[in-house]
Amino acid sequence: MRIQALSLFLVFCLCGVQAQVKTSQIPTWVTPTEYSQSPAIDKNELSQGTLQLLRDNQTHLVKETVYIRQVTQVIDNAAIQEAGTINVDYDPTFQELVFHEINILRNSSSIDKLQPNNFQLLRREANAENYLYDGSMTAMVNLSDVRPGDIIDYSYSIKGFNPIHKGLFSNSYTFDGYSPVGKINVRLLSNKPLKYKGFNGLEKPFLNKINGLNEYTWTSTDVTPLTYEEYDPAWNINYKLLLVSAYDSWASVVNWAVNVYQENQPLSDDLSSHIEQIASATEDEGERIQKVLDFVQEDIRYLGLEEGIGGYQPFSPNQVYEQRFGDCKDKSLLMASMLKQLDIEAYPMLVNTTLKQSILDFLPSPIFFDHCVVKVIDNSGKVYYYDPTISSQGGSYAKTHFPDYRYGLVIKRGVREFDQISSRSENKVEVKDEYRLDSIGKGAILKVKSVYHDAKADQMRQYFKSQSLNAINKEYEKYYANYFYNIKSIEHPQLTDDVLANRLQVIEKYKIDSIWQPMEDKKNLIEVQFVPNSIDGLLFIPNVEHRKNPVSLDYPSHHIHDITVHLPAAWDIQSEIESVEHDSFDYQYRATYIPFVNQLKLHFEIKSKKDHITVEKFSDYSRKVNDLSNKLGYVIYTTSDGSSLTEFETGNGTLKIVGLIAVAALIIMILVVRSNQSARNDAYRRRGGFY
Repeated sequence: MRIQALSLFLVFCLCGVQAQVKTSQIPTWVTPTEYSQSPAIDKNELSQGTLQLLRDNQTHLVKETVYIRQVTQVIDNAAIQEAGTINVDYDPTFQELVFHEINILRNSSSIDKLQPNNFQLLRREANAENYLYDGSMTAMVNLSDVRPGDIIDYSYSIKGFNPIHKGLFSNSYTFDGYSPVGKINVRLLSNKPLKYKGFNGLEKPFLNKINGLNEYTWTSTDVTPLTYEEYDPAWNINYKLLLVSAYDSWASVVNWAVNVYQENQPLSDDLSSHIEQIASATEDEGERIQKVLDFVQEDIRYLGLEEGIGGYQPFSPNQVYEQRFGDCKDKSLLMASMLKQLDIEAYPMLVNTTLKQSILDFLPSPIFFDHCVVKVIDNSGKVYYYDPTISSQGGSYAKTHFPDYRYGLVIKRGVREFDQISSRSENKVEVKDEYRLDSIGKGAILKVKSVYHDAKADQMRQYFKSQSLNAINKEYEKYYANYFYNIKSIEHPQLTDDVLANRLQVIEKYKIDSIWQPMEDKKNLIEVQFVPNSIDGLLFIPNVEHRKNPVSLDYPSHHIHDITVHLPAAWDIQSEIESVEHDSFDYQYRATYIPFVNQLKLHFEIKSKKDHITVEKFSDYSRKVNDLSNKLGYVIYTTSDGSSLTEFETGNGTLKIVGLIAVAALIIMILVVRSNQSARNDAYRRRGGFY
């Protein structure tokens, strides 16, 4: 996992304070894996005070059992707290946990620490704050007398595969990470041939026959850590990854999903009545689509019960309608069922919210999806996509924002390939700052009008619904305090929401006590800086010339920031204009002075054209960025006593006007709101399922 999100844990102890776990000898089918206590790795790369000597994963597909062994050395005292606690998660609805060994190796001796009565069984809902409950259990044991230099060696088996897959096995394994590992071993035993695929130089397995079974073994030793780079796209598979799957095609995954999403009962009277009310109240097909979408998004609250097959199989539309909650697959099936009852073609569709185009390189399997949405085809044949888990969306049915998931697999018999999805949204943000400056050296009044479109409007609408006006006002004040000293809000932000057009406007008003600041290294000079902060917050300058990974861009994205300054006196300002066109973005800058009203107008605009910069294009892009970095802002300056500028002499002659400054660096960076999706992705990676 490239990003580990910090989660709040709701912990419920079951069966009292202590509970006995099952124990047994190591299964006879497991092959002992040797490892070195002194691997050839750079110990300066270690983090958190531990060295993982062995990561061993062996799976017997016929017995539906996974054997895990972890061997970790404690390097210093700081690691004892974490290394001395063993946690193993499993799903009790279809899995059984059995521990085999827990040993501490110290000075050539082995200390047996497997005491079944010392275990605690906990129910830890790691994603409860995001309304996801997977029912998993955690067996936890705290080891006594752990010391620096100890090697902790433990192993266990988890018996049972999720029955939803009906014996079709698939999984993924990583062979590196952000800390070095002495040895990584993956071994699979199967009575049928397996499809496998490795990424980034992962070698082919060692193949063997053992007791009539196909044996596949992958081993990596002295594993060096990955190099972390900021803004590496989530879809970029830059690590050694192994995929294994028994599914022979994406069509077979579709057939699996059709059976899992099959509606085995007619719609209930209550649900049918609700659909009939929608039909009676509307005549237009688009209105009906909109009504159903609004109902599923706003009236069916998001909550997922993911135990066992619940991670993949939706509840029936009748149950979801009655209980008024569901996760992504529940909401999607309900929405599709309601639309079909209205004679509108609709299907649930599986997506991966982060893999995007990389999903095309994966082996077919349902475990590589983490989300479910809806595809709708109107009577004219036009296609629309909707995410029923998003709330507070604006826009008509034809212009509802759909995230850039890129590819989706429609759950419809006969489908053999992905739908390619192009976002219709521009996600424009328009900000207009108006400064009215008092006399020179004094304060100013700042009025800000921000207009949000598409996904940006959806996000702001949800933000205003989830926060009090007082809290928002304080947060806005705190934000502008980064730019101006002693700034106070004059009134609460004023919200105007055109839901149908999905256009949300916010007006703010502030008083700045002292907007002028002394210029650095310039005696008797004061200045005012004007920064397009809506763009400034998006951007940063590359600090390296070359990269190993692509750079994520905020896409689709269009930001316009206009600044109007009412000056307290005449200024000698020259108009300027500049534009930059790049294959990944367009940039426009314009400065205009209107002398008869002493008004300065600044225009900054940037529009992304791609969602990333390739490694090959990075150097060229970096040069463009550095050329622009001195133009993202404007400063005016004068003497501290307000004397005539035309009479003030500098070393370079008469000081007359303002200058462009390097207020911030420039590059478009990704700012995707995950709301709850990050947590959903973490849950998916941990155990599988659609959220």
